[in-house]
This record gives sequence, structure tokens and C-alpha cells, in this order.
Amino acid sequence: MKKLLVLLLLPLFSFGQIIVNKEVTEETRLYNDEDDGLLKPQVKTITKKFNITEIQDEYIEIKLGKRYHLLSTSKHKNIKISAHWKKKNWNVYDGDELIPMQDEIDILNFFSKYGFEYLKQNTKSSSSSRSYVPPTNYSSTSFTSNLGNSSITTTSTRANPSFGIFSSSSKLSTSITFKNNNN
Repeated sequence: MKKLLVLLLLPLFSFGQIIVNKEVTEETRLYNDEDDGLLKPQVKTITKKFNITEIQDEYIEIKLGKRYHLLSTSKHKNIKISAHWKKKNWNVYDGDELIPMQDEIDILNFFSKYGFEYLKQNTKSSSSSRSYVPPTNYSSTSFTSNLGNSSITTTSTRANPSFGIFSSSSKLSTSITFKNNNN
């Protein structure tokens, strides 16, 4: 009973190092809409909180992305650290204040502040490419000039070489591994 009371009062207190994830899911239960009387799925928002000071693992990994990062431990996989595209601050609290976690330096400063030691960084590169060379196209132009009683028609044909279309994309993925010094 005491644990339940603490869990209910948890949002009222600021513990600091919390990552808040909100997920919108559709329940399988249907309810009868009062307005039109139709059965509709109930939409429910689930809020999950993850306190980094409660991590028991010796190592954690953060996969860096442009719009979000993913925190993984052996027990918890792919905890999303993110922000809405219109907002500056992310879903991470430092004390009772939302903070930005946009780039690598923000991640390093935040986790080192709470007892995590930088261990290593991995960068993986993957690329894909394709090329296409279409056949050469030809065009023909005719020009007729009238000079009194006679006319001259000139026809020219020229090759329009098709250049190879080349496209490639490469993707870098970077992850940072921290050692947990809080155990």
C-alpha cells in the first residue's frame, strides 16, 4: 500500500534524472459514443517514467539520432529520448526543469553529471548506391527556307547523350557507451 501511495505522489515531487515517454495506443475495448451512438475504439495515453539513477547495469548505451536518441540497458531497450519538432526541450528532466538533449555534448554532460563515465563511442557507416544509364536519344530538326522559286530544306540529326544517373546514400549511426559508477 505504501508503494502505491509513493507511485501516486511521484509526479508531485521532482527527483531529477527522469526521462518521460508518452505513448498513444488504441485499446481493443470499444465504447458507445454518446454523440452518434457508434462503437469506437478508446484512445489512451500511457506515460512511462524512467529514472536514470535507478539503473543497476554496469554499462548503458545511447544511440544518437537527429530527432531522437535511444537509451538501452540489459533490462530496458530503446527508451526514447526525444522532443517534439517544434519544441526546444526534450522529454528529459534535470531536477524539475526540462532540458535539451540535441547533440552529443548534451548527452555527455547530462550522464556524467549523474555518475556515468564515458567509456567509448562507436560510429558505423552503411551506404547504398545504384546507377542507371539509359540509351542515347536522338533528335531531328528540319528547317525550310523559301528563296523565290526554290526552297531549301535542311535536316540535322544530333545525338543527345544520356548521362549516367547516379544516386547514393550513406547513413552514419553513432552510439556512446557509459560505465555506471553508481553501483
